[in-house]
Amino acid sequence: MSSCLLSILLLCSSVGVSLAAVTFLQPLTIVVSLDGFYYKYLERDLTPNIIRLRDEGVSAPYMINIFPTKTFPNHFSIATGQYAEDHHVLDNKVFDPILNKTLGYSEDLFTKGKSTVPFWIVNEKSGNNKHSGVMMWPGGDFKYQGSLPTHGKTFEWNYEFNKRVDTVIKWITNSSAPANIVFLYIEEPDSSGHKFGPNSVELNNTLRKVDDTIAYLETSLKNNRVHNYNLIILSDHGMTSVSLEKVIDLTKFLTNGTYDFDTATPILGVSPKKGFEEEVAEKLKKASSQEGSNFSFYRKDDIPDEWRYKKSFRAPPYLLVAKHGYVFNDAYETIKEYASYAKRNLTPNSIFGLHGYDPSDKSMLPIFIANGPSFKRKHTVKPFKSVDLFSLFAHLVGADIRSYSHSGDFRRVADLLAVQADGKSDASPGFSAPSIYLFMFACWIGFGL
Repeated sequence: MSSCLLSILLLCSSVGVSLAAVTFLQPLTIVVSLDGFYYKYLERDLTPNIIRLRDEGVSAPYMINIFPTKTFPNHFSIATGQYAEDHHVLDNKVFDPILNKTLGYSEDLFTKGKSTVPFWIVNEKSGNNKHSGVMMWPGGDFKYQGSLPTHGKTFEWNYEFNKRVDTVIKWITNSSAPANIVFLYIEEPDSSGHKFGPNSVELNNTLRKVDDTIAYLETSLKNNRVHNYNLIILSDHGMTSVSLEKVIDLTKFLTNGTYDFDTATPILGVSPKKGFEEEVAEKLKKASSQEGSNFSFYRKDDIPDEWRYKKSFRAPPYLLVAKHGYVFNDAYETIKEYASYAKRNLTPNSIFGLHGYDPSDKSMLPIFIANGPSFKRKHTVKPFKSVDLFSLFAHLVGADIRSYSHSGDFRRVADLLAVQADGKSDASPGFSAPSIYLFMFACWIGFGL
């Protein structure tokens, strides 16, 4: 008996399968978001570790994100499988007509979806002593269905990326409540993209930095003898270049004091003051229809259905959508902030970065890469929707999500998996967790355990 157990442990060590696999645990899942990582950044050949994970694992050319292509809405859609009109996080800041105030990052912003439950809560409620870790992920600070994740860290600017990894490793190796799924948020390359533009030297240097963080994560897992894990690297949106030369000045069309802005460039919600509803609507409609106009105007009911936006109680009466590369005059203050953070002199042709446009704009599209025992190797799938990830997470941790409201479709992500839903395996040859299980069974029979 002892010789067989020793053989099992030696085999596990030699092929890189952790004790978690021997105890019939599913692989750990680590989801890393690199905010603002435009899918074509990979073509710059500045991220060898991420590229290696892509080439050795499974990936999509890009992922289809939600409208608007902003940070908070898209991270929350990844976590919940819902569109903005269902979870009601319409933007990074939005006016709430019920609370009668503009919301930034807050409990009120994230927790008003009656059927909205992030996957880190779903995981813990699925039983089997499962524990989630949420490292600075947007929306991870607040209670849903009365619960917080077992492990969590609120966002802090300047909190070193490697320090975040160190904390995540502690959650994973926690002796009493080890995390079986972790959501790790990194605010780069988004921050550098905003301050310097997506084609800047500074942005390229940041790409190298986040790639080093991924390498540090892999090394830390190895050093802590964590081998049985699935690693998912994704982003929420892309980035495009903007300058003050392409500002749409709405004060040329509207009378001051007749309206308020509800959201932020380049998707601008407009609420007319009482008594000015039709005046504001007609002026915006006329301006948007002029030759050379660089924005579209929608009344709430006319917002395209495919954006899954207008049914939210927070959807503004009117919505303005700038064309690619253009911004509204609310961007003046935003761009000044970027210049201040970057310690740059601001000129009309200074280049900065922006996102938020229609997801059909390919500059807004994010990455998806996965590597680990649950995924195919050296394989590329068709682009799928970010809301589909909710069902993928459920498959990876064995959670039943039939009672949860979401808009994802598991069929669109099934091709990512080494073992298909019908039980057929596409896994590459070599030892894996199932191989260990068979070996253990053989030991049981052959050695009379």
